[in-house]
Amino acid sequence: MKTLKYLLILLVCFSCKKSEQTNLQKEKDTDVSIKGIVAFVNNAPLKNDTLDVSFSDNRDTIYLTTVPLPSNVKPIDLSSVTIELEAKRGATVEPASPIKLDLNSIGKILIKSEEGTSKTYQVKAIVSKPFDVYPQFTSNVEKIWSKSGQELGLNFPGSGKGLAVSGDYLLVLDNAVDKQSSAAIRLYDKMTGVYVKNIKFYEGGWTDPRSYSWNLDTDDAGHLVMGRLNSGGAGFMLDYYNAIDGVPYIMLNSTAGSDLPDNTGKRFNVVGDLSAGKAYVYASAAHFFGAAKQNPMYSVWEFNDGKPVNVRPSAFSYPAATSGWYNAVVQRESVDQNTLYISWCNEDGYPNDNLDTWTSLHPINFHIFQPGSGKSALSINSKNFGYRMLDTKVFPMLNGKFMAMLEQSYSTGGSMKMNIFNLSDPTLYSLNPGDANHESLRIFTSAESGPTSNDGRYGHLAIGNISDSESVIYVYFPNPNATLAKIEAYKIKVTPKN
Repeated sequence: MKTLKYLLILLVCFSCKKSEQTNLQKEKDTDVSIKGIVAFVNNAPLKNDTLDVSFSDNRDTIYLTTVPLPSNVKPIDLSSVTIELEAKRGATVEPASPIKLDLNSIGKILIKSEEGTSKTYQVKAIVSKPFDVYPQFTSNVEKIWSKSGQELGLNFPGSGKGLAVSGDYLLVLDNAVDKQSSAAIRLYDKMTGVYVKNIKFYEGGWTDPRSYSWNLDTDDAGHLVMGRLNSGGAGFMLDYYNAIDGVPYIMLNSTAGSDLPDNTGKRFNVVGDLSAGKAYVYASAAHFFGAAKQNPMYSVWEFNDGKPVNVRPSAFSYPAATSGWYNAVVQRESVDQNTLYISWCNEDGYPNDNLDTWTSLHPINFHIFQPGSGKSALSINSKNFGYRMLDTKVFPMLNGKFMAMLEQSYSTGGSMKMNIFNLSDPTLYSLNPGDANHESLRIFTSAESGPTSNDGRYGHLAIGNISDSESVIYVYFPNPNATLAKIEAYKIKVTPKN
């Protein structure tokens, strides 16, 4: 009996064990869950980027989250995501692992158990917000030459009308406000300041060409352009040089009108190649003599293959300059990038302000603005600037942005100086002079010029590129006395910080 009792116990235990195994086998046969999963892409910035895997609360959706990348790096390509997936024992995966999916839209994966039950998983990509990484540089600035107006042979050293770089030359528009027979565009060796020659000063087609010729610039292909100030109904014109020794011709003749603000063209900037493809000309309205406030207007012409799309400009008002400006520079970053660099000054109260407090009155403004983006403009702390802005140029080096500004003290008879700023890191824009790390924002200040007479608010800058990491900044300090007027050249070289 005892032996039979033990046999019955063993039989019962064996039956229980067999029942448990049968139930367990049945559970595994119908299991459509995921045992293991990994996903990655072959992305150029970071090879085999692993995507973070997570599931919805109902575990019917697979979320693949991208690695956060710097904002200046191209986004991860989600058109070919590789998913390696292992289902529970006996189940099959469709499509078979490794799975290739284009996750620019929602993907699907099907898992079937041995018993035929199935479950469809949606696969969705989540793109992590990019983070900002700003390039850091060390810089070196050195003066490579300085020449007086007398050494340069300038006939009108107090005007300082225009400055540009084309090829091997620094070009200077030597002219007065009134028509002068000795007006010239003078060419100098850009690396030494040695005089080379004069080039043709176009007269055909202009009623009074020399009276309002006001500025020089070059397009992205190095073609020289001379502009006429729209003053007294003269309209705005552009003379274009196919070659530096060629005969210029009128590329744009935009007559005065309600869409062309008076005094447009004291400063203008060209972006793109005016002879081919798309290009733009930006001209700001600013009074050419004395303290006369202007509406904060600027005009834009688009060009296509050497011709203006419309001879009438698109006129815009810059809302941040609510009370108007006296002088302004508007520069577009590139043909493809509609980022505007806008600098202006407000001379309200001049010359009757208390001289003990003028340094805190109406300082120069500098904004970085994207029209139509809905974003607020970035601005540099105005305490980094003086009272009167004469000219501003923004230029790229390596993967950063830099800016040269020519400014003058409160009096139009006062001294002038040129500052260079590193615009590459917007987190520095709020710094005050004297703050820690301020030298990373305002990286250079020139010696001040001597006293002058500058009721015309003259003074120009030009940038000459040497290489990706080197440029030369040319600055014209006007003075009616040719021995005191100066053009100086400063070479700036930048290297990335480790």
